[in-house]
Amino acid sequence: MIELPDDLRDKIETHLAEGDVLLARFWLRRHCPQTVSSDEVDDTLLALAESKGLPIACTCCGEPGAVFRPHLVLNPTCERCAAQRRTWTCPECGSQIEYDADAGCSSCSSCEARPLWEALPQSVRDEIGEMVDNDRAIPSIYRLMELDGGKRPNTEYMRMVSYRMRLRRADQNRRNSSGSIPRNAS
Repeated sequence: MIELPDDLRDKIETHLAEGDVLLARFWLRRHCPQTVSSDEVDDTLLALAESKGLPIACTCCGEPGAVFRPHLVLNPTCERCAAQRRTWTCPECGSQIEYDADAGCSSCSSCEARPLWEALPQSVRDEIGEMVDNDRAIPSIYRLMELDGGKRPNTEYMRMVSYRMRLRRADQNRRNSSGSIPRNAS
């Protein structure tokens, strides 16, 4: 299990208690060194949940008893939902997407957030975009919640910031493929 400062442990345990495993995982991953594997992150989340007696809910159906599965992106999942997961390529951004075979899929969640992002006032998009460009994704989610009045589910704010991050990566890839020198090149 990864050693955590008390304040971070409390924050992650709060997210787990609220059933928001994805946000708990996001915070833990954000504060771990890059040398920490995804398996170590998942093992730590499971250990924290077990130590507090919190059931891990499936991100697909919400049923307790889910586990992290390294071969799936959407984690944690229960046995039934894991058996139904399929991989597909988003036609808008080219990302590999997992989806429920019964539900079908037309675009990834980041691309689905495009209309939400574009409906925001330009001043909000500019402020959040600047934060994302300065590698401040987590604070940008909270700032977006604040600017929008917190009237949406947390996942929508995360998806909007994720969409903005994809725009940034696409722009960087275009610049790098056009023959310009990448920012981190020496």
